[in-house]
Amino acid sequence: MKELLRINDTELDLSIFECQTISELFCNNVKRFGSRKCLGYREVFGEEDEKQADGKIFRKLILGDYKWLTYNDVNEKVNNLAKGFYSYGVRPGDTVMIFAETKAEWLISAYAVFKIGAHIATLYATLSQDAIIHGINETEVTHLVTSYDLLPKLESAFKDIPKLTTIFYFDGHKKINTPTLGKCSVVSLSYVENIGKESKEEFHFQQKSKEDTAIIMYTSGSTGVPKGVVLSHNNVLCTIRGFYPVVKNLHNAVNIAYLPLAHVFELAAESYFIAVGVPIGYSSPHTMTNKSTAIKKGNLGDASILKPTVMAAVPLVLDRIRKNICEEVSAKHPFLKELFNFLISYKKFWTKRGFKTPIVNMIVCNKIRSLVGGRIQHIVTGSAPLSPETHDYIRACLDVILIQGYGLTETAAGATLMDFEDFSNGRVGAPLNGVPIRLIDWGEGNYHTTDKPYPRGEIVIGGDCVTSGYYKNDDLTKEAFFEENGKRWFKTGDIGEIYPDGTIKIIDRKKDLVKLQFGEYISLGKVETELKSCSFVDNICVYGDSYHSYIIALIVPNIKALKLLAKQLNKESLTHTEMCRDQEIIKEVAKTLKDHAMNAGLLKNEIPTKIMLVTEDWTPDSGLVTAALKLRRKNIQEKYKMEINKIDIKTYNELKLITEFPEAVEAIKIKWQGETEDKPLLFTWLRIRADKWSFYEFDLKATTVQSLVETKVIIDTIEKINILAKQIKNTKCQFTEEKSNLAKEIKIKAGKDNLEVNADNPLDCSCQYTDLKRNELVTAKKDDKLELLRVKQEEVGKVGVKPVDVEGKIGAQSTSSSSTLESFITVTKLESSCLSFK
Repeated sequence: MKELLRINDTELDLSIFECQTISELFCNNVKRFGSRKCLGYREVFGEEDEKQADGKIFRKLILGDYKWLTYNDVNEKVNNLAKGFYSYGVRPGDTVMIFAETKAEWLISAYAVFKIGAHIATLYATLSQDAIIHGINETEVTHLVTSYDLLPKLESAFKDIPKLTTIFYFDGHKKINTPTLGKCSVVSLSYVENIGKESKEEFHFQQKSKEDTAIIMYTSGSTGVPKGVVLSHNNVLCTIRGFYPVVKNLHNAVNIAYLPLAHVFELAAESYFIAVGVPIGYSSPHTMTNKSTAIKKGNLGDASILKPTVMAAVPLVLDRIRKNICEEVSAKHPFLKELFNFLISYKKFWTKRGFKTPIVNMIVCNKIRSLVGGRIQHIVTGSAPLSPETHDYIRACLDVILIQGYGLTETAAGATLMDFEDFSNGRVGAPLNGVPIRLIDWGEGNYHTTDKPYPRGEIVIGGDCVTSGYYKNDDLTKEAFFEENGKRWFKTGDIGEIYPDGTIKIIDRKKDLVKLQFGEYISLGKVETELKSCSFVDNICVYGDSYHSYIIALIVPNIKALKLLAKQLNKESLTHTEMCRDQEIIKEVAKTLKDHAMNAGLLKNEIPTKIMLVTEDWTPDSGLVTAALKLRRKNIQEKYKMEINKIDIKTYNELKLITEFPEAVEAIKIKWQGETEDKPLLFTWLRIRADKWSFYEFDLKATTVQSLVETKVIIDTIEKINILAKQIKNTKCQFTEEKSNLAKEIKIKAGKDNLEVNADNPLDCSCQYTDLKRNELVTAKKDDKLELLRVKQEEVGKVGVKPVDVEGKIGAQSTSSSSTLESFITVTKLESSCLSFK
């Protein structure tokens, strides 16, 4: 496919960004905006514990008003801190780790390191101890910047990070004593800054080139150990330049910053705001609003004092804001509730068409906007998909321009961003200036650039924003990055769809795609994005695998919504844990979730058939979500594997299949226990795909298979296999005693006598075939009573099977890497002594 590239039709002057390094850009900003506000913070005067109605203890902070540092003030601090760092041994080319929460000191420390000619590495403050140790040891840093509150984490890990010699920490308001960490120096930033200020030595700041490393940014580790992504100065500057033609006209703007600066999305946003003269006021999720957990009753949250006009937000935060608004409205009189919903629907209708609604703004929106200071005008979201429903709702309720962007750490956050004038939803905008994008086919997922009505495929991003790769991981770098025609490209793993106007919609993710038992693919991320906006859902993880024909949902329930439901069911006396276990409550939540899914346009097989309500919240500290609030699927599945295994789901799927056994169907009957009348034979096929196997039963009364019935397979030991069958339409049935006994005696032999069984999950088993890729028959026998044959592709038809796709079309080709028929095994010989016949 050809490259998709934004044509720079703006008259804005981009020459102000033509710098070699981030440090050079900041120096230019100081010259342009010297006396203007740059970074703001609230001083903490004290704290106290407050007991809540549910018995929980919350720490409440006593905060002052915002204090501001001008560009000149920040520059002075940066220069002094750079000289102080140098006196403690930081040299050009060194790596300094920043492991801290989002504060002004974080950014000032980074600029100071850049001044020296060194570079930074970043770790999320919420990472596990193992991840912290991994990042520090892999980068071999000797100097680290952190906060006073995080010193205990380093203290507990200190014996495992032997190369660390110096720790600089932000001063804490409740500082009692500084821990002693062996021979490691532990000093405050204010002390280091003062050393630089008093230094009489002339310091020559190091000038670097644009291709030099600026940041080794560790990911949040959603799929395992955090990876270090190497960003050059040019990578970051490319993203800032790309933002400029899109995020413009920010007159008298103020930004509120609270997302982790260790996340590329927040770092890119703050770097851009500093470059265009927008003041940044620092906040945190615990102090942002008047009702935040760390704000003492009667005191004002950060937003009420700062009154920001622009903010960055991840979709999960916007989902929660939406649910909070819905909860407040639901508690009102039914008439007011209906009036509110009508006005918001009215506003959404006209907003999409580019019209203002001043009367609705006055009646509804202004009050809601006051929650975030009353002046908010622009919200930029990214890092995960935002559901169209939440997009429209927040845009209407807050009367804001809400734009969604798309980027990755590997592209320095640069890729796409919606224009302010774009009132669509579900899309992530067009490519940024200077960032070419193209799609490549992904056959396994059935996405092609030739698809109609719009091309689809894996998104590949090129240009100066693409990083050099992963730190000390050449194999992974070669897998994800490539050079072509003098340009560097990154394969994102995300599936996109390009519209005629050049905007892109993220429709899937390769890592989130699972293949179910009958071959259909399900995008877990897509399902989760749609279901997160359900009133009962605070967070959700959808699970599916190729052993089953359905998906299930693990849900962190919204406590308020759950309590309201319990009250309606006269179960308000239940504890939270009891509510999550109560079958009647679960049934109602599942019904609401299903209705929500259908309204969102999810297909039948994309709707979870069974749900589980979990009792604990998923936080970065629990290891179940990253610092960027992305799901850690493997961790979640491991934690709840026993519960997942207990979920028994009955599902039925229609599939047509031509057979070539009409005479066998007429001749053979099977007698079901407890019944005298004849029943059509349920002919059993055993299908093996790669290392997974399961049983299917087909009703062969006619020449088409009318239903597939899922069969639960339980492995008692390596020697015994017990097959439990269920009749079509959920009528209980059993095999005859003779057949059951035979089934228990089967031992599958192929290549090696090796049947592996997971004791914790009997359904998680595999047959190891040494000759799986060989084009020949594999036979397994037990006393010559049962013969299992793997079918060669040319044998199709001889055994009565033709390949089918998930839509049931005869003769369709498989989309998997191996042929559909390569994995089919059929029962070809059944002796009459094995079964009871009429």
